[in-house]
Amino acid sequence: MTRTILTAGACGILLSLVSIQPAAAQQNDTGWKLKLNGIAAQPLVSTGGDPAYGVGVGVEYRASRRLGVELSASTAEIEDEFTFGFFDDSVTIGTSLRTTPVLAQLNVHLTPDCRADLYLGPVAGRVMYGDFDVTVHSSIDGETETVRGSVKTGDDWAWGAHIGVDVPVGDRGLFFTAGATWLMTEVEIEDPEEGGTFSSGLDPLIAQIGFGYRF
Repeated sequence: MTRTILTAGACGILLSLVSIQPAAAQQNDTGWKLKLNGIAAQPLVSTGGDPAYGVGVGVEYRASRRLGVELSASTAEIEDEFTFGFFDDSVTIGTSLRTTPVLAQLNVHLTPDCRADLYLGPVAGRVMYGDFDVTVHSSIDGETETVRGSVKTGDDWAWGAHIGVDVPVGDRGLFFTAGATWLMTEVEIEDPEEGGTFSSGLDPLIAQIGFGYRF
């Protein structure tokens, strides 16, 4: 749930608060950073389901001590399941949707003189969606049946905000990175019966944790 995916980002931010000490001058140089993350995403408008886990990559160009621009991409499959019971009978509906946000973000570095580099800023980009897969499993009068299907979806633009922290590990450019990103976006789903489409909001909160290298 939301509390689960906040844990990784919160640990990184707490680490920044206890690491406020002067950083080596080289940590504040301009240049490039490569980040590899594990992610956990939870739609805030969802009524259930576990966080979706995946991977992400980001590249930041640090233009100055205070400002950087980062391009990132990640992917995760959001799954949900509902069960309806009727005495001894039951129907379970499972859904899954692959999401791949490709984002650009402005990083405003708040602690350039400290070992823990805390930053935040706006984010915008495009979210690409896979097919919306549906599985219906029924158990009625002792007989079980499973039906699977999928419908097409449409991509959408997204915008939001992010916060993160980078903490150097050793003195050779390696660093620990953690953060959280909130996006406002929705998925457009085709209606196979009516022939039209309808939209469903997702507004995911995405936690990231991983390592990076400063060139």
